[in-house]
Amino acid sequence: MNESENRQDSNGGENSNGRRQVLRTEREWRELLFRAERETTRFLKFYEESFHIPEEERDCDGDRLDHCALAMGWHLSTESSDSAEEAPSEEFSADPAPAQEFPAVYSLHNLPESIAVSAIYRFARSRWQRLWGTPYAGKLSARSGSALAESLASAQRDMLLAIDAEDAMELGLAICLMKNVHSELNRHFAEMECLPTAVNDDGYTNLVCELRCALMDLRDICLRILRDARNEIAKASN
Repeated sequence: MNESENRQDSNGGENSNGRRQVLRTEREWRELLFRAERETTRFLKFYEESFHIPEEERDCDGDRLDHCALAMGWHLSTESSDSAEEAPSEEFSADPAPAQEFPAVYSLHNLPESIAVSAIYRFARSRWQRLWGTPYAGKLSARSGSALAESLASAQRDMLLAIDAEDAMELGLAICLMKNVHSELNRHFAEMECLPTAVNDDGYTNLVCELRCALMDLRDICLRILRDARNEIAKASN
């Protein structure tokens, strides 16, 4: 690419995926990153609170992810599936809002899916760390602490990259990355099988339950994106 082409790209235009190239200053990107962190913290707050909602007050027609998405002010877009055997596709979408809340520039960090994923991984890490400090952690392998932390970090990275790939319609890449995530999450479920049951320790029992729920929610997001990517590939091939 010659210098004139570089200047043309730097002044705006669209890339190969049709995204509008908007130049932002370092300060503007800092604000975008700050917003992502603030929204992740807010989602995490709703997620943690959802474990303390009395069972009789829970919405029987929804789940934890839907509850948190609605609390964030996102709406759930439901599309009919081509197959009656498949569940409808539910994705997080941001409701229209002032430009300063939802900047007109693409940023992976500020996608609703990315915010939810980052918050739930943060939640899962905190539960693993607390469990590792309990007397029951002796049932786990000696290297599990650092290995599980590294595994979660790897899974979070691949899940975020898969979200970005799906948004860019790089569906094959999204599927490859999500398969990696699914494998890592299954590893965590396998490790949890080594944890003993403590009938008289409610705090420990709650930690185990919360971690299992977080891993299941992450797997649910993973399976949704896998299904959506495969559906898009099937549509394109018809």
